[in-house]
Amino acid sequence: MSDLIPQVLIDPKDFDIKNASITEIGLSNGRSVANLRYTDPKTGVCGNPQVLLKGRWEVVFEIKLYDGKYYITLNSQVNSIDPSKSNPDEDHRLAYKVFKEFDDLCTQYAHKNPEAWLGDLTPSEQDYLKKRYSIICPSSEPKKGSTSKVKKYDGKYPDSIKFGLPLKKNTTNEFQVKCFLQKKGVKFNSEDSSNIISPLSILIREQISAVAQHSGIWFPTGQYGVSWKLAVIKKHESTKLGVKEQLSMLSSPEETNEPEEQEAGEVEVNALEEEEEVEEPLTPSTTVPTPIASAVSTPVLTQTQVQAIQNTATPPINHNPPVDQSKMVPRNSSKVKKPVA
Repeated sequence: MSDLIPQVLIDPKDFDIKNASITEIGLSNGRSVANLRYTDPKTGVCGNPQVLLKGRWEVVFEIKLYDGKYYITLNSQVNSIDPSKSNPDEDHRLAYKVFKEFDDLCTQYAHKNPEAWLGDLTPSEQDYLKKRYSIICPSSEPKKGSTSKVKKYDGKYPDSIKFGLPLKKNTTNEFQVKCFLQKKGVKFNSEDSSNIISPLSILIREQISAVAQHSGIWFPTGQYGVSWKLAVIKKHESTKLGVKEQLSMLSSPEETNEPEEQEAGEVEVNALEEEEEVEEPLTPSTTVPTPIASAVSTPVLTQTQVQAIQNTATPPINHNPPVDQSKMVPRNSSKVKKPVA
């Protein structure tokens, strides 16, 4: 992606799909690719779309490598299979709607040019949805004993949304995403190096806010679909972690001070300044923050957390049951039988 393409930040409450468009299909690293474009109605700037994930988004799977790439999966709170089980808050509902409408826009373009998008001159109506790749994943239950890749959607859980966490070029442990920790009760400052963490330190059930960034419309093996990555993450400090999770965080490697290279299209963060109790949007910046280290800084347990762990410690078990003193017989009592000679 060219450095000349500006990033256009979208607040989901202001989103209008009429301001979106798609470029012609071209080649990137030998692969066919197109890109989304979004025009900011306030400024008239057309560029690469970014989407604010406001509120608190729960991580539902452990962050791991899949086919050489890292991904993070979030709970959307929306159940597309069984809407009766849906109860999303406004932040989740509106952001979900943005990604869904971008997916639908791709399908419209596929209808207009089926040969280029699907490799088929006369695809059936079902093919447009069957071949569409989406980061939105409804809850599914794989068929037991079956090798079929066709998923059976059960609607047991809300839909999840999967975002990429790409590494920097020619590295194996340096992420493009800027990841920060929002400490409980402390005003956030993105330039404070103690707030910088690795995305790999984010655990299941922890909550984040983020900026998602469009990273291309790809056409793998006859499919098509929009890819998104997280460009900025703000992890909300959890006060509900158990002793095991706290100790696992303390065992993280120490932080280094190696500067990082700027990637094309990378988001720079200004000040996500907010109190912990107030949910304000993440905003990109025009200033360069303090360089981010490639490793994780070692978190420190607060006095409150130490006291909480001590208070929840299990008291020692008394294996000797209480004795009823009234039933005890003195040793010199006449009732004590003498041994038979």
